[in-house]
Amino acid sequence: MNKKYIWIFSPLLLFGLIGLFAFSFSSDRLSSTDNTRQDSEQGLVQDNKKPVSNDSSQQASSSGSYGDSQGSSSANSFANASSSLAPSSKHKSDSVYEQSAKVSLDGVVDRSSDQKVTFSQNDDNYPLISYQTQAAPNDTNAVQDWTNDSGMQTVWDAGYGDNETTIAVIDSGFSLQHQEFTDRWLFNSGESGVTLSENPSQLNCTDQEIALDASCNLIDDDFDTIVDNESGAVGIENPSQLNCTDQELDLDKSCNLIDDDSNGYVDDNLGWDFINYDFSVEAGQTNPLGDTTGHGTQVSGIAAATGNNGVGIAGVNWYSKILPIQAIDDDGYGNTLTVSRAIDYAVARGVDVINLSLGSTEYDAYLRTAVDNAIEAGVVVVAAAGNDSCNCIRYPANFPEVYSVGAVDQSGDVASFSNTGAQMDLMASGVSLIAPTWVQAADNYYATAINGTSFSTPIVSGLLALLKSHQPDASWDELTALLSETADKAKLGSSSRSSGYGFGLLNASAAIARATQPASLDYVIQLGPQLTTEFLGSSRARVCDSSNKGSQAVYQLTFGRTNKYTVSELLNYQYSSDGWSSRRVGYVCSGLPTDVIDTIRSINLVSEIKNLHPKRGF
Repeated sequence: MNKKYIWIFSPLLLFGLIGLFAFSFSSDRLSSTDNTRQDSEQGLVQDNKKPVSNDSSQQASSSGSYGDSQGSSSANSFANASSSLAPSSKHKSDSVYEQSAKVSLDGVVDRSSDQKVTFSQNDDNYPLISYQTQAAPNDTNAVQDWTNDSGMQTVWDAGYGDNETTIAVIDSGFSLQHQEFTDRWLFNSGESGVTLSENPSQLNCTDQEIALDASCNLIDDDFDTIVDNESGAVGIENPSQLNCTDQELDLDKSCNLIDDDSNGYVDDNLGWDFINYDFSVEAGQTNPLGDTTGHGTQVSGIAAATGNNGVGIAGVNWYSKILPIQAIDDDGYGNTLTVSRAIDYAVARGVDVINLSLGSTEYDAYLRTAVDNAIEAGVVVVAAAGNDSCNCIRYPANFPEVYSVGAVDQSGDVASFSNTGAQMDLMASGVSLIAPTWVQAADNYYATAINGTSFSTPIVSGLLALLKSHQPDASWDELTALLSETADKAKLGSSSRSSGYGFGLLNASAAIARATQPASLDYVIQLGPQLTTEFLGSSRARVCDSSNKGSQAVYQLTFGRTNKYTVSELLNYQYSSDGWSSRRVGYVCSGLPTDVIDTIRSINLVSEIKNLHPKRGF
């Protein structure tokens, strides 16, 4: 059975050096070629690293490409521009939950078929695009410590900054009791604590001793956010939802089956499952033998498994909280609505980074609205480029405003499965990784030799959250530019970027050094607005010196005789959609709030950018 797959990469919209105007961008056409997992080649170990049997109940998913997002996504200071400059409201959502309202589909959705389904909202029709996890080929001979390749020891030595950060992992289900995540999940304080009331337990079809049917399987089969208002034969059901008393627990808001914080989600004490529409994000609830039961745990572990705890592995970030959100089921299926709603929910919960190790080959306007709302709310979105071995990038990684990530092997070459393309931002290790995984009734299993852009992406997401802890006043545009500018550019030659490597290979040690050691500069030439009607998006965007290559593109937006300038991919997209013409006029470097500068010259945008003044490399 053929399915459309969504890769999870995150190629950043990388910007080159200021003087490079003729950079040729190849079209980003993602095709998911995540190969089926080969269990005979993938190991499964307990935390003592002794191999155990790979029987069907203990298979660890090696899906390596959950969504494709690209482009540097960051919270832009452009969002604070004068209302007279703002694009039309059609590009914005009135609330983070607007997309969840008034959705209409006809009947139960068959997750296992290639049926073409549409849904309507507010009189607009959208295709229901399929998003799934995908596995890349396993290489049993590829054994290398990715943490050494990326310079993680320097990152760990630097520790955590003063600003607490949160990573939302939007994926398949999770191993919530795994030993790597003790005290690491983000709980909802509004859904915990002593209470005096509870609702009755909800029993599924089996526990009611009736035939399996959409009317009693405790799943939102038609994705209208109402559970069991459907009917018809189905093949899966959720476990019964028992209240505190029936679980023999003390009465508490976390199990009373009441929406205590009135946010529209009952008992969302620990994330929300948008594929089945309930409060449990535990993997294996509908199919313990599913292909992607381990994927969400693996992604979370690479990003943020606790280090220095004497067991298992160490993830990139040992400190940030993780918000687990399920948008992909145990068999690898998700869609426009489940992923979009998950993004909206993450924003409402106040996360800093969203990791999307998933993707689709199809452009998704509905999902893009959710992504852009997240960026406007100050969240950075990182996505996997995909595992199709093509010069193409999957969505949402292929949106320029998303930070797109591809995979390299142990030699630093593009991995055989990794997508490439014009919207690629950064490459990171994606071959032969070890990560915690879900195994039924166990909390100490690890998947070995897993490959894919799905696993390159959380390396970047975890590091970005750590950088934000050290640089709380930096915008996400500035922090993604920091990653791009400090990347290892040995594979680029004289170019600022390439479709194969984006802005280069992740250099985590250089990135953390830049974030924790303020630069001391004698003289910089900054780009800044000359009039109140002009915007740039970062007061610290500046001309690169001879030792650096720029990664922020400067766009000139024109409407009639009015010209405005921006380094924001999101603003460039929004204004272009409103009829403004857009022209990239060059690339610049980015500063940080902690930089110490003796002399600053602010250049005139109109005369030195519009006219491509040769002295400034434009």
